[in-house]
Amino acid sequence: MIRWCCLSRACGITILLGSIQAYPGGAPGLISAALAAPAGPANSITLTNQSGAAIANYPLQFGRPFLDGAIPDEPQVLIGGAPAKTQADVKNRYPDGSVEYAVIAVLVPAIPASGSLTLTFQNQTASNNTPLTAAQMLGLSYMFSAQMILTSTAGGKAQSVDARTMLANGDYTLWTSGPVAQTIILADDTRARKYDIGFGDGYHPFRPRFVATFWPQTHQVWVRAIGENGLSTELEDLEYALTLTGANAKIYSNADLSHPAMATWTKQFWLGGTPKAQVNIDNNLAYLESTRFVPNYDPSLTPSQATIAYYYAVWWTDTNHDIGGSGAWTPGMPTTGARSDIGPEPSWDAVWLYTGDWRMRQTALGNADLAGAWPVNVRESDTTERLNRADPVPVAPAIGSGYGRPISITDRKYLGPAAGGEVDFLYYNSDDPYPPNQLDTVGPLNFNGAWAFDVAHEPSPFFVPYILTGDPFYLEELENWAAYDATTNNGAGAQGDFEGRGPTGDEGGAYDQLRGDGWVLRSRAEAAFAIPDADAFKTYLTILTQEDIARWEGGLGITGTVFDGSAEKVWAVETGDPESRISPTHQAPPLGNWEAAYDPGDDGGGQWIAGSMDGYTNQWMQWYVQYCVGRAAELGFAAGPLTLASGRYLIGIINSTGYPMLVAAYGMPTWFTSGPITSWSALVADLTPSYLTGVNWAGTSSQGPLPDFFNRQLYTQGYDAYVMAALAPLVDEGAPGASQAEAWVTANIYQPLAAGGQLASDPSWAIVPRTDTNALPPMPTTP
Repeated sequence: MIRWCCLSRACGITILLGSIQAYPGGAPGLISAALAAPAGPANSITLTNQSGAAIANYPLQFGRPFLDGAIPDEPQVLIGGAPAKTQADVKNRYPDGSVEYAVIAVLVPAIPASGSLTLTFQNQTASNNTPLTAAQMLGLSYMFSAQMILTSTAGGKAQSVDARTMLANGDYTLWTSGPVAQTIILADDTRARKYDIGFGDGYHPFRPRFVATFWPQTHQVWVRAIGENGLSTELEDLEYALTLTGANAKIYSNADLSHPAMATWTKQFWLGGTPKAQVNIDNNLAYLESTRFVPNYDPSLTPSQATIAYYYAVWWTDTNHDIGGSGAWTPGMPTTGARSDIGPEPSWDAVWLYTGDWRMRQTALGNADLAGAWPVNVRESDTTERLNRADPVPVAPAIGSGYGRPISITDRKYLGPAAGGEVDFLYYNSDDPYPPNQLDTVGPLNFNGAWAFDVAHEPSPFFVPYILTGDPFYLEELENWAAYDATTNNGAGAQGDFEGRGPTGDEGGAYDQLRGDGWVLRSRAEAAFAIPDADAFKTYLTILTQEDIARWEGGLGITGTVFDGSAEKVWAVETGDPESRISPTHQAPPLGNWEAAYDPGDDGGGQWIAGSMDGYTNQWMQWYVQYCVGRAAELGFAAGPLTLASGRYLIGIINSTGYPMLVAAYGMPTWFTSGPITSWSALVADLTPSYLTGVNWAGTSSQGPLPDFFNRQLYTQGYDAYVMAALAPLVDEGAPGASQAEAWVTANIYQPLAAGGQLASDPSWAIVPRTDTNALPPMPTTP
């Protein structure tokens, strides 16, 4: 039985309705017997019409997670308590066969001009998944036609791709199927490459894709056009004029579009009538959190209408919404400083989860669509490459399992960072025993353009959009980003090296700046978790995620876990902690943190005794890592021991130093000139009294004295706020001393921020301990 009580640090309101996505303007289970729904918040969705007029036949397709055992077979929607014709495409099931996540479609007959509708769920045994045929989708009732027309800016005739032709040729796959709403993905990822476009240099690097959702009852079609430029064997920057048409009408045009290698663009439109966008869809944040699919944001917070208006104004006053436009993103990821796109999820996604407001939906999804511009989208076009290590080596004319998918490091061990930085990651080692193992660039690449990628500042553009919409574009972007992340540190070129990925180079060990270690794990774990059960890419990313955890266990000296004896952990024990630069063995700091950067003689601008220290850490990055490790654990990955071992540092800072405000310190000593710092008393003794108390402070550091710096960081994107999200998983895991530390954080960080209204305005770090006992099943730990 699941126990449910107040989730809030302030123990206020228990349930606040959140959100879901309709397209705005846009296998049966093994168990048939009904099971009692788990206790907890009600599984409901609330629709509120904000358009000012009644809406008829509103097409609603959305993603929905469910608690284990709640829906044994297939979910059915009830509208105001009355069963509605529901199509559910189940993507993930629990071990008992019950529904974990499904993409659901229902045609809402009417939404009144005032008031709200409540949607709830019950089990049904019928799947309602008999697919529409190609002939039905090509029927005149839909008037389905969508085209991309490209013309090289260097001259030449226009080249076009017609989605209707692709459908007639059978070049599509089903994402959802059935009589309510059928979503198909139109593309040719086979060896034939029928629709790829080039501009006269012998290569065809542009791959067109369409996603189309057919609504038989209303004869509407929602269309997403996608332009890719990421084929692994034909990477080059492109310049062309683009026109998009739908039902022979111009939808979009750009006379001079710059399309860098590895970037993807997308545009959405409707055929047969555009539904009204102004419908709030509250997805019940408390219920979503109880499933563990989304972080445990404090549901007692209520973002105001002014907050919603602010984010919406930022979105619309930034007119750069065109293809390649940055929207609310900072396109140069390495740009320093706190900002709303970095965190557990972007700030606008968090506000969308809280409110379900249609303006926040447009803001979140608009930004997600633009995020494809980061040059991380690589689709394998070498027919010899495999996806997973256990897959057979192809023998011609067979093609490898990796072909047509986001890039895998299984047979590309030598992919890794070059001297130009993470974005310029394509290089070839002449000692590579399996040539060709490089990616082929067939033209000059502008890797240092505006959209610069950097895992140390990596946001999460697609996870919440996918969970709430079920849109396959967001899912594939999740896969692309996680796949690219796997290449951003050394592979086989660093065999046996502490900066490598593992003993052979195709493993999942990740190393970057300390904060990057966290964000890579977060992105990879959320992607692996979200990918449908039937997708082999889920196996690929699950293996890499678990190996990354094993790598850090070995490097940090954590024993007694499921990974003991694994090849990755044995290698990590031998190579040590890559974040520790102090000794040849890369010994991990004894107090639980990961980093010991080398900086002999530094006094931190008067923060610690001059000449006493050889190693330090930027501990606010550790708070990022702590949250991300805990997030992986709650998603079912075997990160619990790593969470507890690392958490000793944060808990110790608060409970054992006598100066809990040290959680805000920018830098902290980790290594004396005589050896590692092994006790909290020794650490405090190395800090100057004037820094700790502020009395007679004469230091030069802008991060001192401590009391002043703590107060300056007491805002929603400050170092203090990161502690809230870092500590919550430790309370959830029952870490010794975590509850005591939580009490201090509540009184000194959470409550001051909440009282001032700041957390309601930006709840991106307002993550609190969970108070129910729900748990997700463990993810596999072996291939």
